[in-house]
Amino acid sequence: DLATREGIAALCGIVRDEFAEKPLHGVASIAGIAFPRATMAETSEDIWELMMTVNCQAPVFLMREAAAIMQRQRVQGSIVNVTSVAGYGGAPMIFAYSAAKAALNCATKCAALELRPSRIRVNAVAMGHTLTPNEDAGQRADDDDWLAKAER
Repeated sequence: DLATREGIAALCGIVRDEFAEKPLHGVASIAGIAFPRATMAETSEDIWELMMTVNCQAPVFLMREAAAIMQRQRVQGSIVNVTSVAGYGGAPMIFAYSAAKAALNCATKCAALELRPSRIRVNAVAMGHTLTPNEDAGQRADDDDWLAKAER
């Protein structure tokens, strides 16, 4: 459960244990959440915390753990964070999500500069709007015919 500090710590522990004796060459952080959606005015502390924890904190701490393992093993590895184009421009209904992805974009750039001497590549893939089961369910909650309208 990447929505909690305990869940993030557990994931990092699994990675640490799994790669204690074998080389870690790469890691991709692809988990994310965009619901519940809210404008700035509608964003509660709970929504803000959820978006930041899942979309920024979890990938940052996983990246930190992976980098430490790669550096200890002297592996020239690769770390990829899936971010979002919303992190570059945002949108009103995804205020906290956009802010979290912007923070992850910045953290990715900082990590790339920090880890360059260790020859660990750190990159972001900024996805656009993606049809996932969660996206479909969230959109259908507002408009059951949303996909047909979007495909026009």
